[in-house]
Amino acid sequence: MDATTKGALIGAGATAMGGAIAWIGARSQARAALKAMTVQVRAQRLDGLWHMRRAAYAELLNSAEALRIQLGSTYGIARGWQGSTPPAGQPERLAEALDGLRKAHLDLMHKCTVLGLSVTVAESRRADSFLSVFNGVVNDLDNWIGAAGSGDIDAPVLHRGLIDRMGGLRALMDHFIDDTRGYLQTLRDVTPEEARRFERWRAWWVDWRLARAERQWEDT
Repeated sequence: MDATTKGALIGAGATAMGGAIAWIGARSQARAALKAMTVQVRAQRLDGLWHMRRAAYAELLNSAEALRIQLGSTYGIARGWQGSTPPAGQPERLAEALDGLRKAHLDLMHKCTVLGLSVTVAESRRADSFLSVFNGVVNDLDNWIGAAGSGDIDAPVLHRGLIDRMGGLRALMDHFIDDTRGYLQTLRDVTPEEARRFERWRAWWVDWRLARAERQWEDT
């Protein structure tokens, strides 16, 4: 084999080896890009779920506050003429207030159902317990208004119980808000291992993008 042929063969081998190395490198980059895309999609999904949960909680709390205010307003109207002849137009005002109370109560129940579609089972049960307290206060107010209007001897006892439970609604909401803040600050819809894996992949993704940006900058 003469020197020319030998040199050609060596050159061809080097070219083939270089092509194989380039192919391996391209394949590794493709895998890295696929992993990075997977991480990005996962991060976007978690971010979307977080925003959905926060919006559902915000709507639930807004409805709860509206119901709490409506309870106080309805109680004030009913209390204003209990034990005496109601002023002109007062029964109509109470009827309107009770209708508003019913609507506010239904809205809170609806928001609780919607929240249950966006959160974990534990969070949904916590929201159900939260709603049950409001259900009880609405029922207490209705019972007291009926008892007081008919002169029932149990009206004073019902009134004391109603006042106690109405007074505790603000503290209940504050406690629920604190718990909600804790849920929203953690990844409760994934296991701890999944959360750690996600954080590792996110760190890898940031490093990979920075390295690629540096390589592109060096090539320019």
